[in-house]
Amino acid sequence: MWSHSKRPATEHPALDETTFQQILAAAHVLQETNDRRRKNKPQTAIAQQSEWQRAFAAERDTMLKALERIRPQLQRLAVEPPKGSRRL
Repeated sequence: MWSHSKRPATEHPALDETTFQQILAAAHVLQETNDRRRKNKPQTAIAQQSEWQRAFAAERDTMLKALERIRPQLQRLAVEPPKGSRRL
């Protein structure tokens, strides 16, 4: 690991070759992991947007079906005023 030669307290420890290779390997793994996350992030955002669009479309369909069920009542209200109401 660290070489332990007699050195002044202000001098930084030197790395041996094995420790240096381990640090490089760990840095490589971290970089690869970060690269994969960056590549997957846009797909995640696209998937979330697609899910939102599906939910929106389902809600829209539900609302349109409800409006179709009450269409006759809406048409009557558009033609004849409710009983007891006054026109301005």
